[in-house]
Amino acid sequence: MKTSRIYIIFAFFFAFAHVFSFKTYANSNLNDYAKLELIKGSYIDDNVILGIKFTLKEGWKIYDNRIQELGLPTKIKVSGSDDILNYQIYYPAAEKFIEFAENTSFGYKDEVIFPLSIKTKANIELQADIMVEFALCNNICLKFNENINFNLKQKQVFPDNLKLINELGHERKIVNYLYIILSAFLVVRCLLSAGNMFIY
Repeated sequence: MKTSRIYIIFAFFFAFAHVFSFKTYANSNLNDYAKLELIKGSYIDDNVILGIKFTLKEGWKIYDNRIQELGLPTKIKVSGSDDILNYQIYYPAAEKFIEFAENTSFGYKDEVIFPLSIKTKANIELQADIMVEFALCNNICLKFNENINFNLKQKQVFPDNLKLINELGHERKIVNYLYIILSAFLVVRCLLSAGNMFIY
């Protein structure tokens, strides 16, 4: 009886480790499980607004930035430019999941955007790298490290992208205010441009 219990415990542990083991396969293709893309929002003066968007296939999820009993925290780092003074990542409110053996975790399914705010030296064209480290989980968890290279010129604004970042990012306070400010900036600039047409 005692030996049987030992085997049962060992089998349970093995199954748990198998289901929630983190694997990095050399031939793993991220596109088989999710789509990762950079959403360009705006670059006005020394402020850059971007969004890191995940579109997850059915059954797959990604975790937020906290250390949990299950899953790996999603980490986003910006590098590759001496013109960056600082940056801030905003993690949306996460959904609660009930995992194997009644463990809980917090993360996202379907779609999510992580808003990213970067402060730069003024009047420069920004070219940098964004490293995204994360795990996608279903019956198993797959770990990925993805690098996104981007460039953005001054005075670029993408209103539809800003709206998307606001809607999926759920950081209403920061992104929404910036959206209002940038929209007002565009209106003022258009008015000034129209006024110059009547100056002789």
